[in-house]
Amino acid sequence: MPAHRHGRRVVTTMNVEPLLISIERIPDGTMLFVRGEIDLATAPQLRNELLRHLVTAERLWLDLTGVTFMDSSGLHVLIASQRRADLLGAHLVIARASTAVDRVLDATGASPFFARGAEDVDPSVAAVSLGLPTGAKAEKNRSPRLWPRRRHRAIASVKDAPRPRA
Repeated sequence: MPAHRHGRRVVTTMNVEPLLISIERIPDGTMLFVRGEIDLATAPQLRNELLRHLVTAERLWLDLTGVTFMDSSGLHVLIASQRRADLLGAHLVIARASTAVDRVLDATGASPFFARGAEDVDPSVAAVSLGLPTGAKAEKNRSPRLWPRRRHRAIASVKDAPRPRA
């Protein structure tokens, strides 16, 4: 990130790698191929594509091998998309991921929340290897909820709040 000084002001220029998303229909759903950096600037683009395809696809596969960088905003998009897929009764599967994506998922402990495809297997075959239902069976066997619904108890006043134990 080169910085140029103009008097007292410092102007910083950044080389932003664009996010490229291509879509391919496969026998068992839709595959999204993602290339580039997933950061604060590009996360909304990924979110919009994921949401658009989650509504129409029963199973959405992500190929993230072309992702060179991912920060917390990219992680947020993946987790929110997984939750939306769960609510819609769809499946979001990370078919393949780059080391940049794996590093973020492993460091944050979010990796177990995502169904993962086999690294060297065709996405339509990976569904069978993961034990995910296909075709007519998919309608009967929806994915289990990954996040339980939260039940909040209304607290009328401070005196009703639970006291910490000593």
